[in-house]
Amino acid sequence: MASDVTIAALDIARVAGVGRAAVSNWRRRYSDFPQPVGGTTSSPLFSLDQVETWLDAHGKSFRLSPADRFWQRVRTTVDDIRLGEFVGHIGACLVVAKRQPEVWARSTVGTDKKVAAALESAIARNPDLPRTDLDGFPDSWVGLFKEAAKLASTDGASATYERLCEQYQETRARRGVTAGSEVIDLIAKIASTAIGSGGSVLDPSCGIGTLLKALREAGGSRLLGQDADEFAARICASRLILDGHPQVEVSVGDAVRADAFHGELVDLVACEPAVDRAWGYDDLIADSRWAFGLPPRSEPELAWLQHCIAHLRPGGVGALVLPAAVASRRAGRRIRGNLLRGGLLRAVIGLPVSGSGVVGPRDLWILVKPDGGEIPQSVLMVDGSHESIDLPATWQAFLSDQVLGDGARAVRVIDLLDDEIDLSPARQVEMSKPSDAGAYVESEAAWRKIVETLEDALPRLSQGQAAEQLNLTTVGELSKAGVIEIHQAPMKMDTGHDGRPVLTARDLRHSQPPSEHAGSVPGAVELRPGDVVAPLLRAGRVRVIAEGGALLGPNLVMLRPDPSRMDSEFLAGCLRAAEHATSARASSVSGRFDTRRVRVPRLAIDDQRRLGAAFKDLAAVESRLAELQEMSTKLIRTARLGLIQGVLEA
Repeated sequence: MASDVTIAALDIARVAGVGRAAVSNWRRRYSDFPQPVGGTTSSPLFSLDQVETWLDAHGKSFRLSPADRFWQRVRTTVDDIRLGEFVGHIGACLVVAKRQPEVWARSTVGTDKKVAAALESAIARNPDLPRTDLDGFPDSWVGLFKEAAKLASTDGASATYERLCEQYQETRARRGVTAGSEVIDLIAKIASTAIGSGGSVLDPSCGIGTLLKALREAGGSRLLGQDADEFAARICASRLILDGHPQVEVSVGDAVRADAFHGELVDLVACEPAVDRAWGYDDLIADSRWAFGLPPRSEPELAWLQHCIAHLRPGGVGALVLPAAVASRRAGRRIRGNLLRGGLLRAVIGLPVSGSGVVGPRDLWILVKPDGGEIPQSVLMVDGSHESIDLPATWQAFLSDQVLGDGARAVRVIDLLDDEIDLSPARQVEMSKPSDAGAYVESEAAWRKIVETLEDALPRLSQGQAAEQLNLTTVGELSKAGVIEIHQAPMKMDTGHDGRPVLTARDLRHSQPPSEHAGSVPGAVELRPGDVVAPLLRAGRVRVIAEGGALLGPNLVMLRPDPSRMDSEFLAGCLRAAEHATSARASSVSGRFDTRRVRVPRLAIDDQRRLGAAFKDLAAVESRLAELQEMSTKLIRTARLGLIQGVLEA
């Protein structure tokens, strides 16, 4: 029954168009907010019916589509540990319903037990759906399968299943599994020129097929996939089939240990391999794929890389996302050298580091299998830390021998073949960047100018009489008392070049004005002068808003004090002090900055304003010191390179 359906706090925030902090705030401020009916203390579950009634009674916007409502029933019925299995089975059922509607109609008549057996038999008669060791499923799932098919008859099978897969991915992301959509988009753009129209594509670590779908849209027609996770492979196949791709073949198994496409050559191999450190070294020592050297036991990524190369036709392109350490680890230098000498490695692109910290630094390796032509003499190196760089455009400029922008260099192969064969993009870009004596002179002048402004920048502070016992409260308590409003932006905002300006976490980190724009966003928070913005992660800076009108971006929290009772600069100073303290603690491994726990002295408003003025001066000094540190690093780097390259003399 619908009354048995539960919903998590994060899902309440999503469908209500608010941040998760807003839901926590509702629970604290409103005594009539529904009590948890399940889950745990840290992850409570609420009755969906009760939450809908409460939101409606309090005039909160609430949008729950039929697909969202169905997903909440799934989350209530299916254990988390079997969620991937369920999504795989439901995809197979939708394939049967789409391909063989008469079989589907006949199979779904009778008791749940009878229907389950009929559906298992119908699924087995579709050879392009990967078999699993657990083809059977609980009878209790049958009702959900029928409901999904009914949704598909209205919204379309592909759209319905894509929505379910999106929600499944969100659930996995909460457990630390990332989708890497930005990397997928990058690979698809680079691949579009490599495969043209009608090319064959292989992803030997396809997961649930997100990359294969993107490569199909980029021009691939024959899609091959393999994954060690049997249910992920079935999800991948179901997505591609429901999307109308006629040439699909997805297999189950570890591609390095048991290659399902042995001898198959394709136009493009792309993947982000799910690496198993015990990759089969002892069993695969004599494998024919190791044309560039036997991968060391500690280098499974180089086994995956050579596996991908083995499947490329002459002229074919490989695109692999690998940990950044693969570019420099000593154990792999022989294979890296052979790839350079053989002319296969064309680019190593440093990817922007994930803000969540779940995924460490990664590089995108682009390889082209020689087709008998001239061996390339240079490799594109791109430092992904340059946030403004257009990676697909840079790749095209490299292929066309055009001028490359900042953060990218075409490095000669001969310069890479030293004792280390270090292919780390940031290092190679920096070392190969031409030095300019004028750049050093300009940097030195800017450095001295900043130093001069710091001489009288500190506020004049004198020794005071410390209170025996400081009367403290917290931001959370001040929020309950109505002194401070706390707001958080929606978790997702579609940003672009149109719409209203959006202040992002990056803007806060780099002390710059709003750099993004967004259209109409449910639950958007408009900033006003006097608002205090802080990062949800500790790697950021607190800012007092001077000019309003911009929208609050994701991963930021805004505190709006009542100006008659709380001074903005005083509040910002307390937040900055707390941020410094918590960042130094060993227990701060979570990387989160809980503003509600920040302690604030209980002071009269005039005393707050007096201290706020001093805090404001200190913040200005801090900003100038950060600028000085950045300029100092640039100055020293320029000087060292200038001395090495001879454009500067000691």
